[in-house]
Amino acid sequence: MQIQKALLARNKSRLFPTLDFQATLKHADELSDTPPPFKEEKESWTLGALIKLPLFDGTDRIREKRALKAGFSRLEFERDKQKLELTGRVQIAVEHLIAGFDKLPVVNRRLGLSRFNLDLAVAEYDAGKFNNFNLLDEMSEIESAQLDELTIRFGFYTSMAELAHQMGWSAYGTGSLFTERIEKLINEN
Repeated sequence: MQIQKALLARNKSRLFPTLDFQATLKHADELSDTPPPFKEEKESWTLGALIKLPLFDGTDRIREKRALKAGFSRLEFERDKQKLELTGRVQIAVEHLIAGFDKLPVVNRRLGLSRFNLDLAVAEYDAGKFNNFNLLDEMSEIESAQLDELTIRFGFYTSMAELAHQMGWSAYGTGSLFTERIEKLINEN
């Protein structure tokens, strides 16, 4: 990106006039071979300036400038595209994480109710009011609730790992906790 900016500035600088200076100073002693009383010392000096005005530098410079601007725009577009893609992937991972987080209380409540219903079913079975099929139904319900809880927890932790991956965090390479990485990214923006 910096190289592209430097090339563009160099291309623009050819539009400005250039000014070159040259100066000389000579000390002449023409009668130095003759003995005194003749003594002649003349100093001569010259000063010159050369100014170059770029009235027409041809179409090559204009084409080069357009190509440099297009290259610079392409680099900016690619950088922004990568940032937007990363932002989209992180946003999707966060939404999956939030969805899993929202499901956990519901499935925990279901599991608690299933355990309560199983305790009631066992008491009813012991009292002779329930048969084996009712008891098996309640046991099947608690197993289903436990399986749902495990599935949702697995999805939650998978989403957390995906979010960590999308944010560029690795437990092996960074030596920092994932929460520290999130706080650092938040504070940078």
